[in-house]
Amino acid sequence: MRNLLDMLTYATLASMTNTRRTYHKPTLPTPIVALDVDGPLNAYARPLKQLKLDAKEQGGYRPVSFRDRISYRPGSTWHPYSRLDLAGWHGDALAWTSRESDVELVWASLWEHNCNTVIGPALGLPRLRWVDFHGHPRRDLWKFPAMIDFAAGRPLCWLDDSFNSPRKIRARELSGWDRARRNLPTLLLHVDPSTGIEDHHLDEVESWVRTARLAW
Repeated sequence: MRNLLDMLTYATLASMTNTRRTYHKPTLPTPIVALDVDGPLNAYARPLKQLKLDAKEQGGYRPVSFRDRISYRPGSTWHPYSRLDLAGWHGDALAWTSRESDVELVWASLWEHNCNTVIGPALGLPRLRWVDFHGHPRRDLWKFPAMIDFAAGRPLCWLDDSFNSPRKIRARELSGWDRARRNLPTLLLHVDPSTGIEDHHLDEVESWVRTARLAW
């Protein structure tokens, strides 16, 4: 009997010794890649001469007719550019980035709902969620307050052409952007409106996603 008790005690202690605590590291929430239209996709500052050359290239910039497909919302102050030139390769490249990097593409443009009737179809992209800038109570601080609320708790990569102007820098400070995004992976990726999105921008997005997942 004594030997049996000793054997049971030894087995219990051995089991306790071999037990390992398992810690489950939380996974990174699906990152948001927010797309402005005018600048990143509609390269409005691109010389017309260059646009004509682009139109001869496979997937290059081509003029898109849009006047009969846009609608205005109450309170909207947005007026579209006189031209809309989009590059077909952007749609394929963005879809690939979304799929391979497991990110959610969203529209972050004053085109708002019109992105899904004009921009997306021209690029071959599906309907995407869009940020309601005109409906946000803090429109005086540009896009920052609406984006703070839209991307709350989510990693965010935002492509736009307007981050660097003095007015936008001041709006960022007043909106509390840096405080709101302090513990969340965030990349504000400036895109030159004379070039639009280029390969290196998408490379930066993919690299940022990988780094965010490793650091989370």
